[in-house]
Amino acid sequence: MNHSHFQAGLRYLAARGLNLVAILDVGDPPVQKALNQAQIEHAPYRRLLLVAHGGRMLWRAFQAAGGEGQTVDPIDRYSRRAVSTVMREFWGVAADQAAFLYPLTDHLVPLQQLGTAAGWSHRSPIGTDIHPDYGLWFAYRAAVLVKNPLPLLIAPMRPSPCDSCDDRPCVTACPAGAVGEIGRFGLNACVTHRLYHRSSCAGQCLARLACPVAVQHRYTAEQIAYHYGQSLKDIRRYYMEE
Repeated sequence: MNHSHFQAGLRYLAARGLNLVAILDVGDPPVQKALNQAQIEHAPYRRLLLVAHGGRMLWRAFQAAGGEGQTVDPIDRYSRRAVSTVMREFWGVAADQAAFLYPLTDHLVPLQQLGTAAGWSHRSPIGTDIHPDYGLWFAYRAAVLVKNPLPLLIAPMRPSPCDSCDDRPCVTACPAGAVGEIGRFGLNACVTHRLYHRSSCAGQCLARLACPVAVQHRYTAEQIAYHYGQSLKDIRRYYMEE
């Protein structure tokens, strides 16, 4: 693939707020392990494209593109459309040469394991990943298996910001007591508290807001309300179906 076309595709994604891109070798042991554990068939594919966003750029670009014109999973559809366009128009990846694992599929994709393989992130006390530059203000937006041998793109792993954080304000800020030791996030306690009537965590995460890392990249109040509103809908839907 032409190098200039590859770079143009990265710029296209960045302009749409998808400013974190990794291309992993499917044969790399950590990638294989993550896919195998998730029982995701990957034999015909050579690369795994992982896309995320950090900071506020995605929200600005999403709003500029029309915002919530679609009522179901609008950010997911926006992200998937942008990634599909780059693969098709910039990188020469035909539809039958790629398979979306995330979003808008039934796959349970180990995004955090793949993010670690990409050199992006570490686990945090609040259960989500933390990025050295964007802190807790980043999220995965797409994972795609690709048959084409796209250029590998992996960031060097850097220390976790949590390693140098002695005060751990996220722990004391959590009213549900769900935040504590890394790897032991109390999901049930978090969900139960969020479902309380007039919960202080229904539309935000107080522990996340208390984190001192990369506060300059913190989402706007509108973006926070959107993402937590979406997740609360999913939680309620799940519990209603049980």
